[in-house]
Amino acid sequence: MTMRSLVKGANVCIQVYFQRATAKWVSVAITKSTKMVTSPANNAVVFETAGATTKLYVMKGYTSNTVPLQSSQASMNVSQSSMVNGLISFTFERTLASGSVYDVAINPTVASTVQWAYADRAWPAVHTKDGSVKVLFASTTGQDTKDTTALSLSDPSSSMKYSTALISAIILTTMILLGLVVTNSSGKWTTVVTLRAICAPAKQHPTFFLSWMQDIKLGEAVVVGVYVGGLVAVGATVTSAFPSAPLARLASLVAGHVALVSLMFLMLPVARGQHWERIFGTSHERIVKFHRWLGRLCVVASTVHFLVLWLVQEVDVLVTDEYGSQDAVPLFGFVAFVAFASLSLLAHSFVRRACYELFYYYHRVAAVVGLVFVMLHSPSCLYAMIFPATVYAVTALFRLGAYWNKITAIATTHGANSALVILPRTCETAKWVMEANPCAFFWVNVPSVSTLEWHPYSAIITPDGESMAFCIKASSGAKSTSDSPSRSFGDKLVQLVADSRAGTVDVVLDGPYGHPVINFDKQTYDSVVLIAGGVGITPLLSFVNRCHVHKHDSNRGLALHLHWTVRTPDDLLVASEVMFPLPPNVKATFYVTTAETNGAVQCHTGDYVAYHGGKLVLDEVLNVERYALHDKVAVMACGPPGLVQETQWYSHKCRFDFHKEVFLF
Repeated sequence: MTMRSLVKGANVCIQVYFQRATAKWVSVAITKSTKMVTSPANNAVVFETAGATTKLYVMKGYTSNTVPLQSSQASMNVSQSSMVNGLISFTFERTLASGSVYDVAINPTVASTVQWAYADRAWPAVHTKDGSVKVLFASTTGQDTKDTTALSLSDPSSSMKYSTALISAIILTTMILLGLVVTNSSGKWTTVVTLRAICAPAKQHPTFFLSWMQDIKLGEAVVVGVYVGGLVAVGATVTSAFPSAPLARLASLVAGHVALVSLMFLMLPVARGQHWERIFGTSHERIVKFHRWLGRLCVVASTVHFLVLWLVQEVDVLVTDEYGSQDAVPLFGFVAFVAFASLSLLAHSFVRRACYELFYYYHRVAAVVGLVFVMLHSPSCLYAMIFPATVYAVTALFRLGAYWNKITAIATTHGANSALVILPRTCETAKWVMEANPCAFFWVNVPSVSTLEWHPYSAIITPDGESMAFCIKASSGAKSTSDSPSRSFGDKLVQLVADSRAGTVDVVLDGPYGHPVINFDKQTYDSVVLIAGGVGITPLLSFVNRCHVHKHDSNRGLALHLHWTVRTPDDLLVASEVMFPLPPNVKATFYVTTAETNGAVQCHTGDYVAYHGGKLVLDEVLNVERYALHDKVAVMACGPPGLVQETQWYSHKCRFDFHKEVFLF
């Protein structure tokens, strides 16, 4: 868009050129500020392509019913209006002084603020793009007339197409550098950064806020701070790029870019691979929680973005015409919003755990739909999503190799509700044993149960250190409900193993993944206390066997104190083949909550496993008096949330290093 002006005496003649075949209206206005709507209201010169007319309208607001035609057009004299081959031009003359109560006076010695806008929909539709520029309408000096310099009315907000992606790249680079420094350093400060939480845990039933605050370590808080600082930078950049935008539009733009940054970063934790563990040295559940948090922030911000556009700015969200300076297509953004918002609802913990298959399949499909349409929504979204989408795609390609890790494993059931799947001894399994971190897990697929479903299960290193096993727990009464359509993956797998005459099952494995908060390769402990509940024994049993197998580790001489609580005596035998006999450095105590007296149960070796009737009393096993004065103690827990929560509280009270295994899928 180009403007030329000619000052003669007390009048100024203004000519506007704009090349855009799809434009339905173009406007320019002399204003007192960078905002189109002011108090008192000013007017704007509007050229409408339908009829090639140029008229004055009063800018009383930002909605279509607050921009009435000025009752008197006498303060402006239109000499030419046309649109030929997509070139719009109109010329008008007005006085330098205010010709009406809505005119803003022009001072030839001072640059005036000119607001410009256009739209591809009929007036008074919301503009497609707008902006402001300072123009000096030169006065006559010794001559009757003087031509002002032709000015290009550029859009200062065009840089936003790239700036959000650039800021996000800076955020991610900063996070990665900080992660690499901490992960590859040693010393007490790294222990403090990786193990110390920002607040003390609750003993029982933490509030929603405390439940996630108690698990944020100091290092994670720094990463969150970097991210929040990045969001502030994005908001400031948007605000500076749209200085004349009304509050509603500014809120919509900031919310949209915040949602975009959140979407970029939430894809990274689920780009599965060992790269994040090597960069940040963190465990899987600590990575996934950021995916959930960012998902909620993305939905909230995109909801604000959508509602302000739809209800306040009255934008038709079902059109495919480009809108605003960001060249956004409203319909594509609306489709992406519906996909992500519905995905968020079905990702709620109640739905996720009660109907995992519904959550899983819908998550996959809706995520793809949302990503495709958000990238079509605007160039800003396209540029911003290239990197995270590429990272996810590349890691997905690498994960495709897991489909060739098909292994025929030995499978047995124990009772009605559990199965033990033991992998054969091969070079591959031996390699996994040596490479896997403590408490490692695999994504497990059983083709005969489901071709597409993958579920995370802790891998138990076998006592001989040559293979691995998985203990699969079904919901209560799985075998008796074999015809129920709501059976879980575990139910179906246990039933499959129970019905198998060959005693084998084909499994496909992707892993190993996982890294505990406590780095046993760098830190030496005198004692490790293992607190398990139910099937939560699996990652801790793997740790026990790993310590026995990896005799070269610096912690090979540490004392292990295992406390396992189950409901029935038979539950102590769910992983008997890979558990008993325990290594000599393990002092194990078992608890059966439904038993009123102490007893014993016979395991597969013929030996008897003694247990205590009743519940585990944590303050009897987690206290500073129980261990030597200068002993360095670590605590690991896995099991029901209540048990893990209380264990975390006692560990914090005793200042023991603490790690918990949690799979919230």
